[in-house]
Amino acid sequence: MVKIIADYRECTDVLSELEKLGCEVTRKNLPVGDYVCSERVCVERKTFDDFLRSLIDGRLFEQARKLKEEFARPILVIEGPFLIERIHINAIFGALASLSVDYGIPIIRFSTPEETARFIFSVARREQIKDRKPVALRRLKPTSLTDQQLFLVSGLPDVNSVLASRLLTTFRTPREIFLASTKELRSVRGIGKSKAERIKKVLDTEYT
Repeated sequence: MVKIIADYRECTDVLSELEKLGCEVTRKNLPVGDYVCSERVCVERKTFDDFLRSLIDGRLFEQARKLKEEFARPILVIEGPFLIERIHINAIFGALASLSVDYGIPIIRFSTPEETARFIFSVARREQIKDRKPVALRRLKPTSLTDQQLFLVSGLPDVNSVLASRLLTTFRTPREIFLASTKELRSVRGIGKSKAERIKKVLDTEYT
């Protein structure tokens, strides 16, 4: 069965459609994103009005940054028609360009909650066929020692909470992760050559 973790504040129409499609939906208070489809994919859903409000009040790019920190493959869905009244069209397309190019977040438009639900279901099914399960997110404000360790390691380039947990399980302590060679880092599932090299570059480059 396809399983999705959804923010409890999300659209009931989308949640109902997901359940009609046979999806097992777990509702949680998610600190980042709206629909967790796997350990690497999360969908942020916005109506066009939501998108405009988050652009105007400055939340949009902070949300994008957090999505990229937490997930390797975040997706933004914008739902409903583009009704351009309160903001210049150049600002809208500039924001879309920045999200796509600077943050590497694909943007997909749908007309209805039903279409959005079918897309989310398809993404989750595709991911979970490959044995990538939805996982709970780390807390954004760590309190326990374990949370602090996860938070620390999650600050490395392209390392989300899942990879941080794998790294800590393999190397036991953050210190051993920081001292590991590129080859040793690559022994952890999900860390390839380029990611390992980016991690070592951050750790070994002198601060200026």
